[in-house]
Amino acid sequence: MLQELAFLKNPFIRLLENAHHFFPGIERIVVVYYDRQAKDLVSVCAIPRMNPGQIDTVSLGENKVLIQKSRNSKSPTAWLTRQELPYDLKEIENKQVEIFDEQHKTVLVLRFPNKYDGLQDIMFLYFQESMNMFGINLNSRSLSTDYKSIIGYLTYHFILTCTRILETDAVAAQSIVESTKSVISSLIQSSEELSRTRQYYGQSLVDLCQNYLDEFQSDSGRRYRFHESAIGKIQKYAGEIKYLRTIIRKAVMFAEYLEKDAAAGLTYIHDWHLNAETYVPEQRKEEQYSYPEDRYTKTIYLLDRLETAAKEVVMLKKKLTGKNVGELCDRPISAAAITDALDKHKKKIIDLFEKYPEKWEIIRNDFRPVRNLAGKL
Repeated sequence: MLQELAFLKNPFIRLLENAHHFFPGIERIVVVYYDRQAKDLVSVCAIPRMNPGQIDTVSLGENKVLIQKSRNSKSPTAWLTRQELPYDLKEIENKQVEIFDEQHKTVLVLRFPNKYDGLQDIMFLYFQESMNMFGINLNSRSLSTDYKSIIGYLTYHFILTCTRILETDAVAAQSIVESTKSVISSLIQSSEELSRTRQYYGQSLVDLCQNYLDEFQSDSGRRYRFHESAIGKIQKYAGEIKYLRTIIRKAVMFAEYLEKDAAAGLTYIHDWHLNAETYVPEQRKEEQYSYPEDRYTKTIYLLDRLETAAKEVVMLKKKLTGKNVGELCDRPISAAAITDALDKHKKKIIDLFEKYPEKWEIIRNDFRPVRNLAGKL
């Protein structure tokens, strides 16, 4: 059986477990307290000299009424004989420790307020008649009234301080437990929400890619379908969404190339058709080219976009028209918009063609709107 966590125990229980350290010479300690979890009185006993650290439960039986009445008293300390105790202690007497005559023993009664039921918890400490338990070699000297007052005062405040510290520790520990549970609950909830979000997001990516596939299917006259492996890969895609159209288009081109000799029919797009992990947009590769003048940046970007789209139009075996090129740009534009942009950058395009004759080969030679500008060189 797992040992109970210390901070979960009642402060009196923790004190009794260590009574052999606090009161090494005391004969017996009995505590009666109200337990808020049991919603009833609990009585326990410790015999430090004989059984260090051991706690035994004491049955109150018919004496519960007398004890409950005694709990109404506000007096913090009192010294009583066995005969004056509010209940019979025969049930908890241990014959092995009956060394002295009962009439010569003294009992210190301490009362501590219980915040849960408003009454007093009671502790009974059984002292020896002599003072040798305090480490003083005065066997012949008994506990006088003065000594009892000092012992009662010090013991009461010592136990009161200990119990308050233990209660504070328990409250702090419970607060930590509640905070930890709250954090764990939030993490579990966040994890579940994240999992649901990923599922929704993954399905949205699949739906988007299916739209792209339907588009390419209608353009080519062939039938395409995503294999389960491709769907799984799309769901895990962590790149930018704007590149998905190009990824699917290239996957279709790849699959079509491999199936070019097959009869027209259904073509499956597998995960290995999708170049999602290492995909780098063509325009980004072109941007690594070193250009000396910043004033050409926008013009270069325009030419790179058109060249990349033109390459894909050629791969798809379509006509190199303004409409087809514009549709395959990373951000689709109309043929009229291409014409306007070329006219706006006309002078810089001519300058760039002169400086870099090896660049933009397709649009320079085969794309009519650009070829017309190149013809003016």
